Amino acid sequence: MKKSSLVFFVFLLLSVVRGPWSVVHAPSPIYRIQIEDYIIHPITAEYIAKALERAEAENAQALLIVMDTPGGLLESTREIVKKIMNTPVPVIVYVSPAGSRAASAGVFITLAAHVAAMAPTTHIGAAHPVELGEGDRNPFKDLGEKEGPGTEEKGPRTTDHGPRTTDQE
Repeated sequence: MKKSSLVFFVFLLLSVVRGPWSVVHAPSPIYRIQIEDYIIHPITAEYIAKALERAEAENAQALLIVMDTPGGLLESTREIVKKIMNTPVPVIVYVSPAGSRAASAGVFITLAAHVAAMAPTTHIGAAHPVELGEGDRNPFKDLGEKEGPGTEEKGPRTTDHGPRTTDQE
């Protein structure tokens, strides 16, 4: 009888201390996608858009994009930047692994993220875009001048990096 009373007392004590308000909830997940040495193109934009949609639908804490890219297409970059800037899910861009890069389009995707981080020995910067048609127009320079400052104001970063990545040849 004493043993069952002791068990009941311990159970009662734990119920009072924890209370019904202390229901344990599993933390929301952090989703992770990888862009590994891929050129940014429409399929990459769709991949990131779907990851953002899933993260939002499942109430994720964040979306982690582990990135290594030489750059890519301007329109795909714009789509990705727009999606990142308009999602309620925090986006973290991590340039990794060691030796990776976030060049050209990767710069703007990184600047659009809520948090940007880089592994040691990685680099970020613009490469001179290759025009598919004729002309001297640099579309990434236009992107840096028009969209770069807006993306940088989202967080505590240097505010002149976007334009500087595109105006030096």
